[in-house]
Amino acid sequence: MLYVILSFILIGLFILFMSIPLIYFNIPFGHWYGIRFTETLSNKTLWEKANKFAGRLLFNLSLSIIFISVILSIFVKADIFAYIMGIYIYFCAIFFYKKTNSFIKKNNN
Repeated sequence: MLYVILSFILIGLFILFMSIPLIYFNIPFGHWYGIRFTETLSNKTLWEKANKFAGRLLFNLSLSIIFISVILSIFVKADIFAYIMGIYIYFCAIFFYKKTNSFIKKNNN
């Protein structure tokens, strides 16, 4: 059970550490790292705004993954825990895509 809990906490920490450069640093335009939508790759200003927005969103989602991992580990068995966390991370990914895409569409001049 401990390895299952730690694996999801590490996933949350990995996402958290990957979000920090998006928030605090200017990622080079069109670089291999960042939010790479067609709209962001054609507009430098939108690239910077979208990366900061996505970084903050990823940071918050990663904290929720870590928090829910810790809370659920107290109340459920390992197999059910892994199933619930897998579904939760899947829906986090969908939420991230939809929120980021709507932000880009709204801010694309």
